Amino acid sequence: YFAHTTLNGAPIFIARTGYTGERGFEISFDNKYAEKIWNALTKAGASPAGLGARDSLRLEATYSLYGHEISDSITPIEAGLFWLVKPKEGIDYIGKETLLKQKSEGTDRIIVGLNLLDRGIIREHYKIFKNGEELTDSGFSVNMVLFSTISPDNGIKISPTALTDSISPAILSFSIVLPISGNST
Repeated sequence: YFAHTTLNGAPIFIARTGYTGERGFEISFDNKYAEKIWNALTKAGASPAGLGARDSLRLEATYSLYGHEISDSITPIEAGLFWLVKPKEGIDYIGKETLLKQKSEGTDRIIVGLNLLDRGIIREHYKIFKNGEELTDSGFSVNMVLFSTISPDNGIKISPTALTDSISPAILSFSIVLPISGNST
């Protein structure tokens, strides 16, 4: 659902899209109308929400965001999103060969969701440890937190995390080093 229309005299494109998991709209317009549209929306009762709100909602809905759970170094198969890629005979694209190989042979890592059970806040790029040893693959840390937030609905700390396929998330017990006053514990 989408429409080209005007809002407070400004031309806009409005669509029922987005990746927060909520029923809502995205509005696109030329930046010269930003203040005019902002004022019209807030005057009508819209409440401003920032990226933190967007990220909490999208993580609760298990929606990926480019640069975090998907990127130029995380394939759709590693992210559990291969259902979005429809390889067709005779149609080539960058990465097709890699995706087809990963589909048939498996991947070196997967993206899983973690819930922090203890106190603390997990931050992006924190490394994962087991029995005091950093979890690495051939000496290179590929086991790390990709993003983190606290669910406003239930207070759970949720973190999509990259793990090598040699680590089973179903039986995994590990720790994440949280820096405290410049130290790690």
